[in-house]
Amino acid sequence: ITPLLSDIEKLAFLGADIIAFDSTNRNRPYSVKKMISKIHSYNKIAMADCSNIRDATIAIDNGANIISTTLSGYTKGKNPPKNPDFKLLKSLIQKFNVPIIAEGRINTPDYFKKAIAMGAHAVVVGTALNNVELITKSFLNEI
Repeated sequence: ITPLLSDIEKLAFLGADIIAFDSTNRNRPYSVKKMISKIHSYNKIAMADCSNIRDATIAIDNGANIISTTLSGYTKGKNPPKNPDFKLLKSLIQKFNVPIIAEGRINTPDYFKKAIAMGAHAVVVGTALNNVELITKSFLNEI
């Protein structure tokens, strides 16, 4: 999640088409508006990583092109929930007319299928692919 304007510049020059940024109300070096403006100055797509509907609304109001559920469950200083935030996903899909990316704790094929069935434009399954311990545990839990 891109925190600095200089990171946006580097990603743009390296060829990224989509640049994600933190759209929560947490302290960060630059405002949502400034991040989106910088991303757009390179003719790139701005993807707002959100934790709730308020984050998404602010991002959309400032020109974000894509919304994701990436930061749902990660901003209140406690352990994130076990399951994806399908409630937030549903709200975003219903409220906004931009691509909505389902991301965050989507680590099973069933979660993936549910997100797609709900209308997610795409689904990020990072943990399901790169967390060997979680994958192994999911198999052991089925025994």
